[in-house]
Amino acid sequence: MRSILFLLLCSSFLFSQNSTIELKIDSITVSDSTANERKYTVHYHIKNLSEKKISFLLDTSNNDTITGVQTNRIYPTLYQDDRPVKNFVFTKKYDYPSVYKFITDFRNSKTAAEEEAIKNNPEFKKLKIHPMCLEKIIERREPDYKKLRLFENTIIYKTLKTLEPKETRHYELILHWDKERYFKNEDTEYYLDAENKYAIELSFSTLDYDYLLFDSTEGFEYDKSLFFSSTTISNTMPFNFDE
Repeated sequence: MRSILFLLLCSSFLFSQNSTIELKIDSITVSDSTANERKYTVHYHIKNLSEKKISFLLDTSNNDTITGVQTNRIYPTLYQDDRPVKNFVFTKKYDYPSVYKFITDFRNSKTAAEEEAIKNNPEFKKLKIHPMCLEKIIERREPDYKKLRLFENTIIYKTLKTLEPKETRHYELILHWDKERYFKNEDTEYYLDAENKYAIELSFSTLDYDYLLFDSTEGFEYDKSLFFSSTTISNTMPFNFDE
């Protein structure tokens, strides 16, 4: 119990100490997209609390295409009876074995004809792998590093957010639950009993040197002085895994 109270106090402390931005969950809508999957749409907003313009990187696209580019995202934390639950509960089912197989096939391809045969495979077409991601992994081909760097920088730059003083912007975070109730992660087991009490909170971090992620390519406009370092934790919102 003491550890739980300590975690909650730390959460409240961090949330209260950040005077630059506010991250707040406004509401959560639920829909059963299929018989075996439930979609939660977490509606939230970010507000600039300061008296000056600010910039930070945050990917709010909910895009699950595999690009090979890591972007800064909102992280949800689920609580079951005040205990944090690992976030793999919301990992959308994805055919990672097939992704690994096709990536291996691309790496081992010897000719352009073999490469095209893989791309034309109906199973490959179902996977969301960006063509530029493949450019980096085909070992027989010399990558165009300038083109790849531009691609990576463009993806990161698209996550750039700039807020005017006191400006508020609204976003959505899409979470998926496959309706499985039993989870095991290493030595930790979870059972999502519908009778338990659940809540969710959001968090994300920024750094005052985040602009360095796309700083080496010309053509990206930004003001370095607007970036700042912070860790922001939202309010908690009741959550449910009802039948």
